Amino acid sequence: MSDKNNLNESFLEEIEQYLLNAMSDEDRALFEAKIAATPELYKEVEIHKDLLKSVQVGAMKSELETMHTEIFPEEQDSKKTSPIWKWSIAAGVAALLGLSLFVGLGKSQSDQLFTEHMTTDPGLPVLMSAYDSYEFYSAMVHYKQGDYERALSEWQRLRKFAPPSDTLNYYIGSAFFNVGDFENAVNEFRPLSLDGQGEIEAKSMWYLALSYLKTGQTDELLSLKPIPGSLYEAKIIEIQTQLNK
Repeated sequence: MSDKNNLNESFLEEIEQYLLNAMSDEDRALFEAKIAATPELYKEVEIHKDLLKSVQVGAMKSELETMHTEIFPEEQDSKKTSPIWKWSIAAGVAALLGLSLFVGLGKSQSDQLFTEHMTTDPGLPVLMSAYDSYEFYSAMVHYKQGDYERALSEWQRLRKFAPPSDTLNYYIGSAFFNVGDFENAVNEFRPLSLDGQGEIEAKSMWYLALSYLKTGQTDELLSLKPIPGSLYEAKIIEIQTQLNK
């Protein structure tokens, strides 16, 4: 980065929102005007764009290869000498998509709602100058790369000696959620969702609701009272409404 002191966390968050198309049209226009007027900021956006592409391409390649291995295990020895395995990946994906549609017909209401509403917290921008929180942000790099188990291990170790932190607890819960350990995710999100009215609390309640769906704790989900005005209020109410039908 050209000047780490000037590139604060707020601007890094703006970059991520911009690259992920998570800005309103008005905010996007203002942001583009800002970077157009400042060559240094434009360069920083381009750097993050390249990083995002690298992560996305790597994740997609890994996922496709894993799917192909699971569907066509007998072809693994021959794929090294023939390019046809690349086409098999595409065929495998198509087959898997068709299978998922068939299986989806037999899903429970909770599973269907989870599939429809499921999201993943993208993580915090990694501050290159955050030396006072090196352990936390080191794990965050693994989290953002999709290595949730390693991030979870490092954050759990950090929690043993670090001061109490809602942010740390929240991302431990998010890591549990992303590895499919929804029982432990519930244990992390539940106390956070009851503490105050901030963003961490609102996000914790959202992922608590999704975790309740996966663990079949319908009554607990229906008893949730979404934080008024939060980004997740309408989503939680919609899920509760569907369950009450």
